[in-house]
Amino acid sequence: MSIFSISLNLVQASALGAAIIVLAALIIYSVVHQRRLAESLRSRVNACEAEIASLRDLHHESVIHLLHMQSGYTNGINDMRKQILRKLTSGKTTEVRQLLASQNIIDEQCERFTDVFDRMFLNLYPTFVSDINELLLHDKRFSDLTEGQLNHELRILALRRLGIDDSTTIASTLGLAVNTIYTYANRTRSRAIDRESFYQHLAVAN
Repeated sequence: MSIFSISLNLVQASALGAAIIVLAALIIYSVVHQRRLAESLRSRVNACEAEIASLRDLHHESVIHLLHMQSGYTNGINDMRKQILRKLTSGKTTEVRQLLASQNIIDEQCERFTDVFDRMFLNLYPTFVSDINELLLHDKRFSDLTEGQLNHELRILALRRLGIDDSTTIASTLGLAVNTIYTYANRTRSRAIDRESFYQHLAVAN
């Protein structure tokens, strides 16, 4: 065999070896890349499962709150019905009129509703108050709030964040007069850094 043939064979062998090395490297890279993708996918799946579990717990808690609120409302109405029946049986019609004219039972139910609403909403949007404060002038921000509770202005904004922007609906939901809703809404907007786009920013607040 000539030197040329030997050299050619060596070149071919070297080229083949290089090709095998490159192919092996590509295979290794592909395997490593696929493993990284699989790990990333597993992490995303785990994160999604954790979020689903959190939402499931939140949904469960919200249902319990609603059931308690409904139970309290039903019990309150039933208690009032029994009082009226007893007074009518005793001929105490004046006291019946006074009882029916009283706002106490409405106020009690509104208080129960706002307590449940505040907790449910803040569970859904835990940074809502701080996000709203970022839209307000520094010296006009909400402070001194009881933990886990909103005030009337923030409840109005919370309902707007949920897509309820009709003042009549907001008023009946919170047990307030429509004019009171307008007053609170105007007062809050006057505290905003950018009054014109305040409600647009509110729509994406957490």
